[in-house]
Amino acid sequence: AGARPDPPPRVLLLGLSPSSRKQGGAGNVMGGDTIENYFLEDVLGARNAFDGGGYFRTVSAEHLIALAPEVIILHTASGYHPALELYEAPYYEMLRGLDAVRKRRAAALPWSPCNCDKRLEYPIDVAVMATTIYPEIFADFDLGAWLLDFYREVYGVDEETARGLKSAQWMDWVDGL
Repeated sequence: AGARPDPPPRVLLLGLSPSSRKQGGAGNVMGGDTIENYFLEDVLGARNAFDGGGYFRTVSAEHLIALAPEVIILHTASGYHPALELYEAPYYEMLRGLDAVRKRRAAALPWSPCNCDKRLEYPIDVAVMATTIYPEIFADFDLGAWLLDFYREVYGVDEETARGLKSAQWMDWVDGL
């Protein structure tokens, strides 16, 4: 375990929405007046790389490059897009020079459909953000095991159902950590 870095890392809350690409952007970002930003800055002590406001602000590849995030948290309100898509998809080739992409410091939040912001799974969002932003501090934290415990405790379900919930929220990617 270690202390939080000073200055705190610059983190981008990014959606890899195909509709953003159709509009000429590379994705959409979440600004300072969102619940995700509250988790990022007030709970975890990181900095949002995007200093504007609002949800789902379409931004160009050039804008994303200028923001220079050290970590990218992929929100999933526009559909699930794993970090692997950001790292390997040809339509994101222009972002390969970003530190967060080069160093593979991106992670996807669980599925959170649009307009469903208030939900019991907020602790999962915070856990994904924390383990991605501060890997040194959470080196001994098993996110996959924690998720199963979370589902069992919060929903009162058995192991098999907890595994089903993890898959339903597109969180099977944590099994390889």
